[in-house]
Amino acid sequence: MKNSLYTLILLCFSTMLKAQDKLELSFGDPAPALRYSKWIQGTPVTSLTGDKIYVLEFWATWCKPCIEAMPHLSDLAEKYADRMKVIGVNVFERTSGQTYESSLPSVETFLKQNADKMRFDVIADNNAREMSNNWLQKAHVVGIPATIIVKENQVLWIGHPAFLDKVLIEIFENKYDLKRRKQEYEEGMLSSMRVRGIYDTNMKKIDDALAKKDYKASILAADEAIKSDTSAAFQYRLKKLQVLLVQADKKAVEIMLKETAKYDQSQGLALAGYISHQDNLPREYALTAIEIIDKSKTANAYYLDLMATMQSKLGDYKGALGTQQRALEAMKQNELKSPGKIKPETFAEFENKIQKYRDALKK
Repeated sequence: MKNSLYTLILLCFSTMLKAQDKLELSFGDPAPALRYSKWIQGTPVTSLTGDKIYVLEFWATWCKPCIEAMPHLSDLAEKYADRMKVIGVNVFERTSGQTYESSLPSVETFLKQNADKMRFDVIADNNAREMSNNWLQKAHVVGIPATIIVKENQVLWIGHPAFLDKVLIEIFENKYDLKRRKQEYEEGMLSSMRVRGIYDTNMKKIDDALAKKDYKASILAADEAIKSDTSAAFQYRLKKLQVLLVQADKKAVEIMLKETAKYDQSQGLALAGYISHQDNLPREYALTAIEIIDKSKTANAYYLDLMATMQSKLGDYKGALGTQQRALEAMKQNELKSPGKIKPETFAEFENKIQKYRDALKK
C-alpha cells in the first residue's frame, strides 16, 4: 500500500542545491568518462563513442521505482539491441560508512534474484563515487531512477525512464530537437534549483535554532516558512511537529495536529500517520491521531490500518477490530478498481490482524 502523497518527502536521493549553482552537465555536453568498480553483467565497453546509443539507467537496490522500471527497460534493450545498449548504473547503495565497493556482493545477489527483470548490462559505482558525482551531481539530478542518453560521447537527454520511449523514437526517426530539449530542461532545472535553495535556507534556519534548543525560535522559523514558501508547506509543518515532539509540548502538539487537519485533511492524515509510527509517545498523541483519522471518514486502507494498530496499543481491541475490518473492506474496493495491484500477503496480513483482535477480545 502507498502512503499519502504528502509523506513522500523522503526521496530516493537528495542533495543540497544553491540558487546560484549552474548546471555542469547538460544536453549536448561531452559525456563524462565511465569510471566504475565492476562491470557486473554484460559485455564491457571502453567508451561511449560510435553510432550506437547508450542508455545509462541510474538505480539502487532499495529504490522501488527503479526496480519497477526495469522490466520495460529490459524490453527496450532487447527490442533495439542492434542500435542501443542499456547500462544499469548502480549508485547510492547504503553502506553504513563502509566503502562503496563493500556493497558489491549484495548488488550481485540482487541481480541474480531479479535476472528476469534486468536483462541488460550492469555496472556499479566505485569508492570515489565517480558515476554519481560526475554524472548525476554535475547535472543536478536529485533523484533516482534517472536516465541519461549518450551518442557519439555526447549527452542527448537526461530525464526519467517513464519518458524514455518517446525520446528514443524521436532519436531513431531523426526528429530529436536537441536545442529545444536542452532549453526546456535547463529552464526547468534552474527553476527547481531556485526553489530548492529557498527550501534549504528555511530548513537550515529551523535546524540551527533547534540545535541550540531554542524551540521558540525554531517553531517561529517554521511558521514563517509555512507562510512564505507555500509549495513546501507540509514539509515545514512536519518539521514543526518534530520540534514540538522534541520539546514535549503535549498541548501544542494536539493543537497543531487538529489545526492542520482542519486546514487540509490530507496533511492532517499524513501528520497523524507520522505520529502513529513513533515509539513511546504519550497516550494523548495516539488519541489525537486516532481522532483525526476517525473524523476524516477516510476510506484509505493505509490510515485505517494505522488507526487500528494505535487502538490496539491503547487496549481498545473492540475499536481496533472494527477499524481493521473497515481497512480490509477499503482494500477490497481498491482491488476491484485496480486488480492485481495489492499483494495477496497484504490481504492475509489484514485478516491475521482481525483474528488477533478477536482473540484479544475473548481474553
